[in-house]
Amino acid sequence: MFLRILSVIIVLLLFGATVSCRQDASSLVNKSVVQVWIPASAAGESATRVSSGVIVGNGSQVLTLMNYEEYSPGPLEVVTRDRTRYEASIKAIDPRTGITLLQLEGASGLPVASIGTLPQYNDTVFTWGWSDSDWAVAKSTMVISEPAPGALFFRVDGSTPMGPALDTGTVVSDRAGKIIGLATPLHLRLAIRLANPPPIIAGINSGRELLKPDVPTPLWADGPAHSAIAGSGFISGDFAGVLPPPSDYEQMTLALKDLLGTVGQPVVTADLNLNEQSWYASLDGTMLVVVYPRPVDLRSSDGRALASAKWVGIQWGRSEGKPNRLVYGIRAYTIDGGFELLGDLTDLQRSVPPPGTPAIR
Repeated sequence: MFLRILSVIIVLLLFGATVSCRQDASSLVNKSVVQVWIPASAAGESATRVSSGVIVGNGSQVLTLMNYEEYSPGPLEVVTRDRTRYEASIKAIDPRTGITLLQLEGASGLPVASIGTLPQYNDTVFTWGWSDSDWAVAKSTMVISEPAPGALFFRVDGSTPMGPALDTGTVVSDRAGKIIGLATPLHLRLAIRLANPPPIIAGINSGRELLKPDVPTPLWADGPAHSAIAGSGFISGDFAGVLPPPSDYEQMTLALKDLLGTVGQPVVTADLNLNEQSWYASLDGTMLVVVYPRPVDLRSSDGRALASAKWVGIQWGRSEGKPNRLVYGIRAYTIDGGFELLGDLTDLQRSVPPPGTPAIR
């Protein structure tokens, strides 16, 4: 009889500890999760919620994830769980993942997220999003299904009330409530959207590097946020942010920097139409398309600024000896012009895999 009573007490204690842990995890995540908005403009455009994020650092900073395919750095507003609003400015960007460090004006001592380490394959994780009735709720319990691509990203599997897709910046935590990642969108125009793909999560650890003031600016700080390489009838699109291995992101960044400063005469771009879903299907040769978080300058070989570009397409290996060229735009995949490329593309070609190269998982 005594042993039976003792067993019941132990079960109740374990149950209570489990409930307490879940409550603590929910409380921990709910307090630190925020919404990120583009505020209403003077031109009459209404405010738009663009992402989620978590409070970090000294309680006046936020790590979020921005879709730089559609957004260029500008004014932002952060809304906390108690509905307090703070003006926010971008302090640092990890272009490889889109993870962005925001500084909140007039904020101090806000509840800081606890950052965890990435669990193993098949471990359970929680995704945290927004609903009409609650400020922050656990959308779903999911599992880590695979790394994708490389150490910066991983995938989670499972269904949410809104389907397999997660909102940009949806917060992912481990079962203890420690934040391990932010959901990144599969981009509709630059990358192919697979049928019901497992959501891609940007690991939060890359964002922690942005919080270290004594770390020198990494090579990739000025690199592209999104990339795709295409040949005739094929595009490598099953990724977010960086090209899949065996590409070399740092080498690509340096090669692109050199090429953007060696553009020549303007060229005709009538045979390109990047506004259609199948823009990559009739390419002549190979094209690398990259999107930068901030606009970049295109310059002649003598240093004159010729244009500003948000995205750039580098095209080589064209038929009939046609010159290498660069096309660009200041809006998502709308061509504003093109130039002949005078620089050597050898380093760029070495840094990116040929179209059709399988990603290394």
